[in-house]
Amino acid sequence: MSASHRFYHPPASQTLATYSQATTSVFVLLLAFYVTVVRLLRYHRSHKNTTLLNNVPEKEDHVSSVRRAQVIYRTLMNSEFPFIFVKGVELALFRTYAIPTISSLLDKTTLLTSKSSIALRYSNTWALFNEFALADWGSDRWVEAMARTRAIHATLRKSGKVREEDMLYTLAALATQPVRLINAWEWRQVTDAELCATGTLYRALAEVFDIDWRKYFADTTQEDKASYEASIGGQVSIDWDLRDSNSPYSGLDFYHALFAWQQSYENRAMRHIPANHNLASAAVDLLLWGVPGNFLKRVVTKILVVLMDDPLRIAVGYLEPATISRIFTRTVLISRKLTLRYLTLPRLVAVQPTRVLASDVSHPQPSSLEGAIPQHQSRTILTSYVGAPYYVKPTLWNRWGPGAWWWWCLGHPIPTQGIQHFVPEGYLIHEIGSRRGKTTTVQAREEQAVRALLHSF
Repeated sequence: MSASHRFYHPPASQTLATYSQATTSVFVLLLAFYVTVVRLLRYHRSHKNTTLLNNVPEKEDHVSSVRRAQVIYRTLMNSEFPFIFVKGVELALFRTYAIPTISSLLDKTTLLTSKSSIALRYSNTWALFNEFALADWGSDRWVEAMARTRAIHATLRKSGKVREEDMLYTLAALATQPVRLINAWEWRQVTDAELCATGTLYRALAEVFDIDWRKYFADTTQEDKASYEASIGGQVSIDWDLRDSNSPYSGLDFYHALFAWQQSYENRAMRHIPANHNLASAAVDLLLWGVPGNFLKRVVTKILVVLMDDPLRIAVGYLEPATISRIFTRTVLISRKLTLRYLTLPRLVAVQPTRVLASDVSHPQPSSLEGAIPQHQSRTILTSYVGAPYYVKPTLWNRWGPGAWWWWCLGHPIPTQGIQHFVPEGYLIHEIGSRRGKTTTVQAREEQAVRALLHSF
């Protein structure tokens, strides 16, 4: 037998096909392994949140209960859904512009329609929200933030310019709007445990803001309740009377009752007036500050309008988006949802919206009231900004990173030590916001009231 018959050499095309099949098999196996790992890790925090809520010790005190809820709430905001959650908070505040009793007052101040002040107002609101919602419940820092927020609204509430219903509505929008966006466009739904934590936190906030929520929940008709239960598919049995406040899941009942009341209130109060659109268009302009050119701004505005439900869109004066805008927006968001769910590993490091700088030694000012404002306190910086770099430290990255170059090319200011107007050293909590209530006496009085409410729980 010749040598050529003893050794068979397959054709090059057959060798290439065999190699290609082996490579494909390995790739499919690796992809399946990766998707499995993503699946296991993606839902780790969700399971952890449920376990955290279920392992509640008997007779847990109020502060511990709310802090437990805050841990879960922080996870949603800073780790699980940081992008959509923040957009939900922004849309929640935007939603209040559709209520005439709110929008007419805000429009008169011009703070939210003037280009010279709207970015500062946004930064102040974002800073206070992070402090009273995320700072450890009952801590000195949290008490100071709650007191400052109460002081800003105290005179207006007392005079009747800010209605108690509208205070509750603002809290309701902050509680529910991020959840609505997450459930619509994120890679998973918010679980009952996470809804419960949200309800626990916002029930506590309503009580510390001294809002008589039971009085307003009583206005929710049986028809409204039935409509709400139908909207969630009858998936849960809701204790509308909120009798069992000691149950670990009482926060879930509160969340559903709050959402049902919000929808009932919107049916009664949400309607169009010119002030609504004035505020809405100014807010959209601010949110689009990083989008170049009028054409792209119009495109992105149409995308934002798609995210609005019809009652909100009509109340703030925007036309119904074209079918092509709806298809494009939904295609992009659904593609993002599927990519995150199946192909993207979870975030390893939580987003930190604020960062407390090194503390100074505190020396309280002389006062006959407890809780006087210290002369020296730790300052806090924001880690991102919209419109103008208020409270943002001019680090090397913030001044020379790609984002800074982009803002500079668009003609926007970047963080700098040279412009003290932007307070680059960070904010002190009692200095945030308008002049209303910005005195040592008022701040101390509100801190006393907050501590008294805490002790009453």
